[in-house]
Amino acid sequence: MIEVFDVNEFLMSENSYFENHNSINRRLISKIMQLSSLCNFTKIKSNSKIISELADSSAYHYNMINTNINYNNSLILYGILMGRIQIYIDSNQNWDDDKIYPIYDPLIIRTYKINKIKKK
Repeated sequence: MIEVFDVNEFLMSENSYFENHNSINRRLISKIMQLSSLCNFTKIKSNSKIISELADSSAYHYNMINTNINYNNSLILYGILMGRIQIYIDSNQNWDDDKIYPIYDPLIIRTYKINKIKKK
């Protein structure tokens, strides 16, 4: 199980200086999809800066948000990536905190804990 995915560590590789915005965006989406299939999560949360980067892709579908509601201290469903991963904006996360947090289903967490106990 992955608790945090730091975007800066992933994007600041040796070759990232020679890439354009679209190729970096595709690499980020590919990494999220890879981690999702390996770690069994279908929801992620991050700050609005990272979410806006993901939203620049054709694989992203927006969720209509009612702007009359105050969203302080809550997660806002902002869209769906590749028809599979729900993207939430965390209103408590800072703008410069470039981390993506997977949100696991309680059943996955329970199964993970049971398997960890069985291995001991």
